[in-house]
Amino acid sequence: MVTDTENELARVRDLLRAGRLVEAADACNARLQHHPDDAEALYFAGIAAHLGGDQIKAETLIERSLAIEPAPAQGWANLAAIRLAGGKSEPARTAAQAAIERDPALAGPWLVIGNLEMRDGRTTAARQAFAHAVEADPSDADALSNLGAAMLEAGDAKAAVIALEKAMALDPGSAGALANLAGARQAMGDYDSAVTAAECALRINPALPEALINLGLAFRQQGRIDDAAGAYRRAIALAPDSAEAHFNLSQILLLQRLSQDAWGEYEWRWRRGELAALVRDFPEPLWDGRPAPGKHLFVHMEQGFGDAFQFVRYCALARPLVGKLSVGCDARVADLMRTAPGVDAVISDAAEVRNADFRLPMMSLPRLFETTAASIPADVPYLQATGGFLARHGLDAGAGLKIGLCWSGSTTFKNNRNRSTNFRTMRRLLDVAGCRFFSLQMDTPRQQLLDADIGDEIVDLAPVLKSFSDTASAMQDLDLVISTDTSVPHLAGALARPVWIMLHRAPDWRWGLFGDISPWYPTAKLYRQPAAGDWASVVDAVRNALAGKAGAE
Repeated sequence: MVTDTENELARVRDLLRAGRLVEAADACNARLQHHPDDAEALYFAGIAAHLGGDQIKAETLIERSLAIEPAPAQGWANLAAIRLAGGKSEPARTAAQAAIERDPALAGPWLVIGNLEMRDGRTTAARQAFAHAVEADPSDADALSNLGAAMLEAGDAKAAVIALEKAMALDPGSAGALANLAGARQAMGDYDSAVTAAECALRINPALPEALINLGLAFRQQGRIDDAAGAYRRAIALAPDSAEAHFNLSQILLLQRLSQDAWGEYEWRWRRGELAALVRDFPEPLWDGRPAPGKHLFVHMEQGFGDAFQFVRYCALARPLVGKLSVGCDARVADLMRTAPGVDAVISDAAEVRNADFRLPMMSLPRLFETTAASIPADVPYLQATGGFLARHGLDAGAGLKIGLCWSGSTTFKNNRNRSTNFRTMRRLLDVAGCRFFSLQMDTPRQQLLDADIGDEIVDLAPVLKSFSDTASAMQDLDLVISTDTSVPHLAGALARPVWIMLHRAPDWRWGLFGDISPWYPTAKLYRQPAAGDWASVVDAVRNALAGKAGAE
């Protein structure tokens, strides 16, 4: 027998499904006047408020419902989604976990957990959560789209495309999935398809910042620099607190011209997921660049080794303004950092910092010193190393120019596929007469050298390079270093060693858009791709120049 209560609640459900939110809310309120502790009426009233945009009221009503009847997993799932939409991260996590404990087969709570993990830069955990959501509901296009986004963030663009294409098959009108697909296509180097996907997303939803950000990324790789800047500015207009949009705009502004506006935008890097996860809770306040006689300034390394080699130069400018300057860095570069002017102490474990009055990320120093292209402190060398390394290892015999080669940076860096080439391409340099070649390549890309049948065409230095100090010492014995955009040319430039740098068509901001010289490194010469991915032309240019140099010697 169907009761009056069941009829009333069934009618509320029908009203909610029909989108008749006011009538649904009125029906709930009518019942609550006589039964104020009716958990289901409170719950449905909360859902009506949620769908109507009143998240505060929705949260209050559903919390009251769950206080009376805490069992329903779906109630906790909806509460988690409402709290997440209201910016209440930890309460949202608590509600999502409560829902999962009651029913792990619900997709919604896993989506909440995944979104929170993504926000905090924990991409592996996010990917796992979204995978649970897809397992719970394989037909949930949002879950597949979010899974694709997490895969992309983790560097697995191929898997991301597969997940996102499944999402599009389920919901062809999903602007979010299209925006994520644009990002995945861009990461795979298919820039035309990336632009197409982003523009399709924007036709569906012109106010989608993520689509504009991915459109900007694709434009940049196509060399459409002004269009990229325009896309990022549009994204910022829609989402003023988007760290990703601000950071990407900074890359364009710095590429075009070093300015305070550009450096200011670059500070947004600390609010991005991948760097936000690295921020320590330093007790010291940030240094603002004002003189602080007698005070201790702690400057800490923040990103890659090349960044540390490039920006430690600023310690020489900061040191006269403070009483003591310590540098915090990875232990693998500590010995080199000790040779930099202005550095009083080097600390490889930030937990060991004692009595610092201020601290500053190393790459924030250019902003404090209002750096422009004309004011870059470019007195080299500012790092020091002793020579004789090759002789000590019995590798100094033989005539000819000694040339060091490096073709790839860290494979964990997202843009490594663009900035790096491979040994097969670089091998075309090895037949230049009058040269002896030495490989400076380390880590996974070194395997390309080991797999090649090279005989004595090149000496593999990796077995004797135990630290960056060893690499620096080896560079002192070389006549020239040739490398793609890795830490190697930064170290060579800081040592004032001759270095030729091979650059992608869309280079990192520090190399600028044009020219073959660098204001950062007086001993560097830049070789740029004429078209995206055209390393063959770059190697041809380097080969011709090297033949000329060897002939002149």
